[in-house]
Amino acid sequence: MSTIQIVLDDDLLAAADAQAARAGEDRSDLIQEALRDHLRRLKVKEMEEQERLAYQRVPDTLDDWEGWEKIAAWPED
Repeated sequence: MSTIQIVLDDDLLAAADAQAARAGEDRSDLIQEALRDHLRRLKVKEMEEQERLAYQRVPDTLDDWEGWEKIAAWPED
C-alpha cells in the first residue's frame, strides 16, 4: 500500500471526516471506498458507450427479434 498526499477544500474534508466518523472508519478507508466506487462507475459508463457504439455500427433488424414475440407475449386470461 502506498501513502499519497491530496488537497481537499475545507468543506469537503469536514464532510469526509464526519461521514467516516459516522461509519466508524477512518478517512483513508472512506476515500479508498469512494475512489473504488467512482472507478467502477467509470468502467460501467465506458462499457455502456462501447455497447452503444457497437449497436450503431450493427443495428438490430426485425429478423433479430423474430420468434421473441411469442415468448415475450403476455398469456391470455
